[in-house]
Amino acid sequence: MDNRLSRRDFIKAAGITAASVAFGSLVPSGYAKADTKKPDANSRINVGVIGLGQMGLAHAKNLIAMSADKNVALVAVCDIYEKRRSCILKSSSLTEKLVYADYRKLLENKDIDAVVIATPEHLHSQMVLDTLDAGKHVYCEKPFVRKMEDAFRIREKTKQGKRVVQVGSHSCSDPRWKKTAEKVRAGKLGTVLWGQASFCRVDYMNYDIEPEANEKTIDWKMWLGDLPERPWNPEHFFRWRKYWDYSSGIISDLAPHRLPPLMIGMDCLEFPSRVSCIGGNLANLDDGVAPKRDVPDTVMLTVEFPSGKIIYMPISCANEQGLKDMVRGSKATVFLGGNKIELLPERKYSEELDFESENFTDLTEEHIRHMTDFLSSIRTGSEPSCPVDLALRVQVIVSMAEISYREHRSVEFDPAKQKVI
Repeated sequence: MDNRLSRRDFIKAAGITAASVAFGSLVPSGYAKADTKKPDANSRINVGVIGLGQMGLAHAKNLIAMSADKNVALVAVCDIYEKRRSCILKSSSLTEKLVYADYRKLLENKDIDAVVIATPEHLHSQMVLDTLDAGKHVYCEKPFVRKMEDAFRIREKTKQGKRVVQVGSHSCSDPRWKKTAEKVRAGKLGTVLWGQASFCRVDYMNYDIEPEANEKTIDWKMWLGDLPERPWNPEHFFRWRKYWDYSSGIISDLAPHRLPPLMIGMDCLEFPSRVSCIGGNLANLDDGVAPKRDVPDTVMLTVEFPSGKIIYMPISCANEQGLKDMVRGSKATVFLGGNKIELLPERKYSEELDFESENFTDLTEEHIRHMTDFLSSIRTGSEPSCPVDLALRVQVIVSMAEISYREHRSVEFDPAKQKVI
């Protein structure tokens, strides 16, 4: 089998339909460099994508779809896997010099204004820091980083410049959460008690291992980043979410979908005071399929904040039945479901508060909405929907949850010292 994907295969992998605009027509030759500090509304923002796996291809698709309407251009890509580079070369008008194997070479490209990082999470922190050093704006896929201390390093780095950093927890751009926060701040819920959300799905970690992948077609050393050297392992390359060295699995991959928007809705930009995470490998998902995973398939996460607010969040890849999104208060509860939010007063306060229901249209294409928010922040200098300060607090929760799960204990955090107790 030819190890270079056909144009049809690439389009299928990226989720681009035949009705979409042709890939090649959206990467014009001689593109102009936009002002990397703050382009005006008429300046094109040139974007490079690092990582051409599932999410990287999805971002490429979205940038293509947005190109005319949002005045943005996908102008360079990078991947350490030869097959993916060959695929995009055959499927676009990008020239070979704009398809990189080393992300550092992409960052040297002066024409690039912003970079999307869609790599395994153990590579995020160094790539974000290097991108900021290169003077470019950053859209980094969630989770923010692999290690909590790296999130603090990035926050310090962002203070030194004027670059936008958006973390890809795309539900933060869902307007229902901001509307919920408005009701919280208006006192309609009384004292906020706890918020609940969940992320439950069927198993997704045992991705196919491609026969074309080997040490000749993949830069394994670069993929390892700052981890100790080890022999080439295709199981780790394609199924990295299963192993502690690269990820904490559903804790770091799924919790960051739900934690930041819930914290927005609860009006809770706080560091946690205590985190507990229990669970395990309950469903034996790897039986007869692959080596056993390190990470759990089901956990129950609880988070306590200094204000007294609490988050409760089940996460699983063994059962896809989740909980309703809601924020509970002493006077009322806000329910978020479908395309609306509803405020239901507690019986004791039914004469003081009215039932409220508000519909929201066009809640589809959340990734595009979140990317649009990122581009708008670059142009206006406004704060993005999932900025560093929020992503940092989420990362602290995620890292504490991993400690809690692995050490079978509740974990406390000292916000003043910014350290786990």
